[in-house]
Amino acid sequence: MRLPIKGDYPKSLWIGGSKYTIKFKKFKNTGLYGQCDPKKREIQISNNLSPVCTLQTVLHEIFHALLNFEGKSVVTHSQVYCLEKRFAQLLMDNWFIDEPEVDVE
Repeated sequence: MRLPIKGDYPKSLWIGGSKYTIKFKKFKNTGLYGQCDPKKREIQISNNLSPVCTLQTVLHEIFHALLNFEGKSVVTHSQVYCLEKRFAQLLMDNWFIDEPEVDVE
């Protein structure tokens, strides 16, 4: 099984009872891979990332949405980053890649 590419991702997700839209776009800030806006219920992902980096970034922004309560994050950004890396590796080792030698970036 292969890693998903941007066309494989859903256009929206239900997260915590709210519908979030997922948009792929070009960011003016080239260092930005994605962002989550809980007020707009929107997740934006850079459209020029590798499949591994896209998976990590989508997961990262989903975790931000999941772990945001009443406008406040209940975890640090470093904790979200760690969750993203480990969960992406779990998915790649068990569902997306036949050979688990691929490490996350």
